[in-house]
Amino acid sequence: MKPIVIFTATYNHPDQLRELYKSLLNQEKKEFSWVIVDDGSGPETEEVCREIQKEKLLDVFVMKQENSGKGRATNTAIDVLTPEVEFFAVIDDDEVLSPSAVDVIWKYAETYRDSDCVAMNFCRRDEKGGIAPAPYVDQDYFMSVQEHISRKRTTGGYIGYFVKKLGGVRFTIYKGERYIAPSTLMMKATAKNQRLLWCREIIGTTEFLEGGITKQGRRLKVKSPNGMVEYCGLMQGNGSSFFNRLKYSAMGYAYASIGGKNVQGNEYLKAFSKIAYLPGIALGAYWKKKFVK
Repeated sequence: MKPIVIFTATYNHPDQLRELYKSLLNQEKKEFSWVIVDDGSGPETEEVCREIQKEKLLDVFVMKQENSGKGRATNTAIDVLTPEVEFFAVIDDDEVLSPSAVDVIWKYAETYRDSDCVAMNFCRRDEKGGIAPAPYVDQDYFMSVQEHISRKRTTGGYIGYFVKKLGGVRFTIYKGERYIAPSTLMMKATAKNQRLLWCREIIGTTEFLEGGITKQGRRLKVKSPNGMVEYCGLMQGNGSSFFNRLKYSAMGYAYASIGGKNVQGNEYLKAFSKIAYLPGIALGAYWKKKFVK
């Protein structure tokens, strides 16, 4: 494999995967490998993956797993990376990268490889011209996910990791759950004196698909309550505001109650237990009635 890896988890989006492939073929810098994990797709997506490999126009590796979500697919991909891989960029199958994207990633990786930067988040446009993360800031800056959200800035964009600095940090996989928030890994990776760089460069465009993670929203999250409890716990640390720590404590209790957990003893829900417990239980009952069928 090449030092830069583009990773894509795909699930039944053959047309979008072809468009991403075209944008990768158009890269000004071809020094990268593409790792695709097929998350239990049907025959049409499998055929697209075979076609891509058969053409041999890129350094492509394809793996298939039972449908179990992007978190597991990410873990699978990281675990097969060879020693020469330095940087691992997560690009979804509904993205189209600009021709200079890989060149930009390379330059940032070369600049920060010997620093305490473990992860970088690049900007993207959506189909309406909006930029994520928002509001757009025309400069690079270091900031934790928790502080970013506390400052009313969204996440989003294209996240990438320095593989060796990431070490053994992975998404936690919860039995029967297919969703875990992408920023969970970002927060875990920066928990031990390593930093997250928010990059000003806009390197691609995304199309939020019907039925995709973004548009499913809360309905998807309540189906994976254990992963959301972990996320809510992590959101209470490392630069989080008082309000957000209180908010995510209550939300954590809500998800824990949906998952049938012993909410009083959960390691992620220690903060604000006396204040957040009852509102969280009430919120969980509301979400369960509204979203759980």
